[in-house]
Amino acid sequence: MNTDTIKSKTSPAHMLHQLEVYNWGPFSGRHCAEFDLRGSAIIGPTGSGKTTLIDALMTLLTAQPRYNLASTGGHESDRDLMSYIRGVSGAGNDSGKNEHITRQGKTRTGITARFSNGNTTVLIGALFWVDSNSFAASDRKDLWLFSEGDDQSLSQWLEWQVEGGARAIKKRGKETPNLKVFDT
Repeated sequence: MNTDTIKSKTSPAHMLHQLEVYNWGPFSGRHCAEFDLRGSAIIGPTGSGKTTLIDALMTLLTAQPRYNLASTGGHESDRDLMSYIRGVSGAGNDSGKNEHITRQGKTRTGITARFSNGNTTVLIGALFWVDSNSFAASDRKDLWLFSEGDDQSLSQWLEWQVEGGARAIKKRGKETPNLKVFDT
């Protein structure tokens, strides 16, 4: 089956084409995974980040994601959104040291998922940042973004956030056709 056949059969549905993360869990910096419309598999050894990528996608697609279910066999996990933003690995210890926290202090994280039906592209994303050393959800700032078309990117949204925070991104959302910015 060739790609044109697949496109014609899937044209009505938008399918995941790309997942991009910035400072998400153990992934420091920007990382991008491309998905073949004919199918892709996420494989790797234990601890390589397979579940972390799935949890990034679930953050974008569900209102209250239950993290790390693939690794815990469906049981509750100690991971939450702040642990992914901070890049927490493991439970730490009682020494008072925080070597298990990759991103302490002021930090930011971004996630995008690009969907395509062969004709149109939709990009959904989220930016999270904390301006202190806090782990409290109340100190976390969130923005959710939705773009129709291929002219937006996670890198661009992160740049806007650095330039002027939430206010700058919301202003760009009002000025940019096909871009919507939401607080929740």
